[in-house]
Formats: sequence, structure tokens, C-alpha cells
Amino acid sequence: MANQIRKTDVEDVDFLDAEELQSDGSVVYLTVPVVSTAAATRTVVVGTPSDGEGIRSGRDHPVEVGDRVIITEATGELGNGTFTIASVLTDSSFVVVESIGSSTGGSADFLYPSGASRIGIDPTNLNFTAATNVQAALESIPALPQATQIGDLLASRDGVTFSVVHPVVSADDGWLSNADGDLLIEGLD
Repeated sequence: MANQIRKTDVEDVDFLDAEELQSDGSVVYLTVPVVSTAAATRTVVVGTPSDGEGIRSGRDHPVEVGDRVIITEATGELGNGTFTIASVLTDSSFVVVESIGSSTGGSADFLYPSGASRIGIDPTNLNFTAATNVQAALESIPALPQATQIGDLLASRDGVTFSVVHPVVSADDGWLSNADGDLLIEGLD
């Protein structure tokens, strides 16, 4: 018999939902009460979401490694901050990457990371980045120069560095150039 994939072989973490891909990293997908945070283990214990499903096994909102959580209103504010999920231990607890203070109470908002950070790319033959995901590649692109007048164009010889090319102002001797003296097009005879 040929290899077959069964439903039990597939987990949500293996796929990206449309909401995850569209995320810009700022949309909250789940809010739960915080029970406590523990500095020594970087563990956060939370209450049950309003739909009664846990944070690990929830069908519509499983918390995953790499998701962000913003904790607010913790007693003494020691547990407040923005953290990255390192692991999900149970339906009511998870570990964060960053240091966290010990506290009780508060609220936790879970956010997907930017969808582009979850789409891998092969940087082979890319001359502008060594990034391995789309988000990092976009962030590594140098800032483009700003156009200063209507009709300005951006030009590049290497696909990495760009310069502003101003509109054509003269056509002497079959050559087109702009006011900066940049050669634009060689005329056809």
C-alpha cells in the first residue's frame, strides 16, 4: 500500500492559516486572563479562553512557538511586557523566550508574528540578502531614494542600489539626457 497521510499525522502547526499569513504582527487573535508568571522558569500560567478550549488544543486559536504575547495589568507590573512563545507546555501554560518577572493577575493578548516571517525563501542567487524568510528579506532591502518631482524614475544597474533619474530635458545629437547630465537613451539613427 502506498504511503498515506492520516488526519492524526497532521497538526495545525504544520500549516499556515490565511489569518496567519496576512498578519502584520499587530492583530490580537486571543485574549485570556493571566493567573501567574514565574521568573525562575519564565513560565506563564493563564486561565481558560472564553470558548472553553485551551491554548494548546484550541481548534481556532492554538498558541504556537514564535507567537507573541503582550501581558498587561499584572500585579506589581513585573510580568508586564511583550514576549515570544518558546514552548507551549499545557492548555494553560507556556514558556517565554525573554526574561519575565514573577507576578499574578493581568491579561494576555496573543498575536501571530508577521506572516512574511513564516514564508521561507532560498537566498541562493539573491544579491541583496542572505535572509531565509520573506520578512527578513524585506527588512534588509536598503531604503530607496525619494523622488523629488513628478516623473522621476528610480534606476538601478545592479538591482540593489537605486538612484533617482529626472525626466528628459534635452535630446542633443541623438542622445537623450536629463538636467543632471545622466545619459538616458542613445538615439537611433
